[in-house]
Amino acid sequence: MEKVNRALVTCLAWLGLGFTGGILLLALFKPINFLTIRQWLSPLTLLFGGVVLILLIRGVWWWLSQRTKKQLWVILGIVSVVMLACQIWVATHFEVSERADLYYVREQALNMLHGQTKWISYFYMYSNNVNFAILLSWWNRFTSAVGLPIYGASIYLAQFLWLDVGLACSAWIVNKLRGLAGSVIFIILCTVSAPLYYYALYIYTDMVVFPVTLISLAIVMKLTTAKTWWARLGWTILLGVVITFATLVKMNFLILLVAVILGLCLTKWHNHANWRIKTRVVLTLAAITLIGFAGDGVIKSANHYEVKDSQVMPIVHWIDMSWNPDMFGNYSDLDTKYMGQYHSKAKKTAVETKEFKSRIHKMGPKGIIKHLYRKTRLFLATGDFDIFRLYGPFYKSPSWYLSHKDSIEWNLGQWTQVLYVGLLMATLLFGWAVLKRRQVSSPIVMIAILFLFGLSFFHIVIWETEERYTLPLLAIWLLSGTLGLTSPQPVISLAHLPKWSRPAALIGCVIIAGICYVWDRPAFTTPILHQRLVVSQSVGQYYRHHYTKLKPGHSITQQFYAPVRYNLVKLGNSNANSKKMRVTLKNAQGKPLWRLNAPGQKIHLDTPQPAGHYQLTITNRTKRPLDVCVGLARYPLQPKPLNGFKETYLRFSIWKNYIGPATSKRLYLGILSLITLVGLAEGWVLTRKKER
Repeated sequence: MEKVNRALVTCLAWLGLGFTGGILLLALFKPINFLTIRQWLSPLTLLFGGVVLILLIRGVWWWLSQRTKKQLWVILGIVSVVMLACQIWVATHFEVSERADLYYVREQALNMLHGQTKWISYFYMYSNNVNFAILLSWWNRFTSAVGLPIYGASIYLAQFLWLDVGLACSAWIVNKLRGLAGSVIFIILCTVSAPLYYYALYIYTDMVVFPVTLISLAIVMKLTTAKTWWARLGWTILLGVVITFATLVKMNFLILLVAVILGLCLTKWHNHANWRIKTRVVLTLAAITLIGFAGDGVIKSANHYEVKDSQVMPIVHWIDMSWNPDMFGNYSDLDTKYMGQYHSKAKKTAVETKEFKSRIHKMGPKGIIKHLYRKTRLFLATGDFDIFRLYGPFYKSPSWYLSHKDSIEWNLGQWTQVLYVGLLMATLLFGWAVLKRRQVSSPIVMIAILFLFGLSFFHIVIWETEERYTLPLLAIWLLSGTLGLTSPQPVISLAHLPKWSRPAALIGCVIIAGICYVWDRPAFTTPILHQRLVVSQSVGQYYRHHYTKLKPGHSITQQFYAPVRYNLVKLGNSNANSKKMRVTLKNAQGKPLWRLNAPGQKIHLDTPQPAGHYQLTITNRTKRPLDVCVGLARYPLQPKPLNGFKETYLRFSIWKNYIGPATSKRLYLGILSLITLVGLAEGWVLTRKKER
């Protein structure tokens, strides 16, 4: 049996290595270019940057390896303080506006804080967010009791603190496997990982469950080395509680539970546990999960939530939607609205099942393969994890960020992709070393591989696909990448370098930079359309629109602040309804800047308006009451609500549209020059060592 397990584990490790290699190819050649980042650096530039990054981190690790343990503790403390300082600065200088699902979750949590027991109808269709709304309501009660602000810096710092628990667990794992020098490298990589900062400001389920992967791996490491029955029981209970909590918040973390159980069963523990011990651990984990789900029902009932079959979306809906051939497996508004006309769960299930079978039949084998490729690309090819579409415009941010937002996001996007490529290559190095030394039977390695396979299979083959659903895998990449970068074995053998190796390395680096420049010319020469959202209410309009009646000849006015110049106004009403309005834009003093009759939904301004305070007035030009689209919220969607209302805001958005290249030539040359200079320095140092 042990030989069979070892063969299976080795096979899974090879498959994991090959799968990671495939992800690397997608990241180099096919990052998603139809969402926020429309123009990526060339594959050669990404590869060049990734290799330079790996060699740079390896150089830092080599230098750290020469330091004493006392010095390493000091260095670890310094880099940890730097990371914490960055987190505190981000938490106190930015405030985001909730978008889509976040709007409903925040609104429901505030309703519960104020004693309202009725649930917003959204939660009967999207019941997966009920537990998070309850969790957020508990946070609201806690902060209200201790006198802290409910939202803003307090909750951002809490999310960063929870994130740091996971990072500390991972740093502990690296310390056990690679020493303190490895922990320093891990903290450095986390400090420069932009998605961690963006998601810490994202008050949703993703960051709640992100640290759980790292915490679980650390607990597994303690469990498999525990030598007493009581210690094993304690770590098993803690492991079960942590994973069950994550599963109740985000159901796809049931995959982590399965991965943990299979990983513990297939691998050899450090304390040489027999099958009886493993069976007890598995049964304990299963029992805790069942208790957790039973308690979940009690908590929901206590918060007056009951499932309504007439509104709930059946499981097959999400499967069918993910196989919409016109999409990449992502959320389809049309599919969901189409099902809204049916008011029976049985009818919805029957219709969705029929539609799903029809889609699969029409696709055929080639269509299925093509769709799986598109879903795989959306899920795994991009290293920004969709951070630039998580929320609406910032309520608060530094002025320099607002002024250069497009440029900053483009550069951050390229950096996240370079880091992603570097981590994937480092993971390949780690995987190869593990297979070469026949260490694949490590429980945490096998659990990580199984979780990678399970989450990918679930979202690529079965369920809806979004870039942000890949975030739990970032925890795996950061950990495995660190272990690959800090491997005792050299990345490149420098044992017998010829004399011409230095000039060859330096000339080769310059030639590669020249090819990158030619290949990347479209990034700073080809004009593309930039569409920047400046002002928005960020309500969940994809689910339901709210309206207020405007009497004939009457007007309503919405005050707003535009932090930058803008040239487009979009009204929340349909195009036909908007043509029944008179729209007037005034400055802060009430002076009309322009007035349009029957403007339609989109109003293109001939003269861009500068940043400042404005008033947008809607007048009903018809002789009948007019429905005006609004947003309802207990928290401010704009600095002030509509005149005459308390918690109602006009639904509209302000945009800044312009045409220009993705980046400037000067900025691109600065980035390429930096990569090249670091590459030249690395080439010089690497070859110099062997000349001595």
